[in-house]
Amino acid sequence: VADFKSFPFTDRAMLEWYERINNCYGSPEPLNRSGFENKPLMVTNYAALDDTRLKELQEQYNFTHAILFAKTTTRYKILVSNEKYNIIELF
Repeated sequence: VADFKSFPFTDRAMLEWYERINNCYGSPEPLNRSGFENKPLMVTNYAALDDTRLKELQEQYNFTHAILFAKTTTRYKILVSNEKYNIIELF
């Protein structure tokens, strides 16, 4: 859906990328932070995703799989797991 380190280079695509980042990782707070200053907040927000929010994002962006932190609790089927991440299926 969105990758913090890889972003598009057209104005329209950049706006969509920014919206997706905010939807998946949360809006930066305070708003005067930029770039990698927001990484700790984004990691915390992403780790806190629950199944309800994942389903909302899945319906909005039509994806079938997600990569979550291993410590993130989910009832979705885990396809692949290691010490850092789980790949889940959202069917």
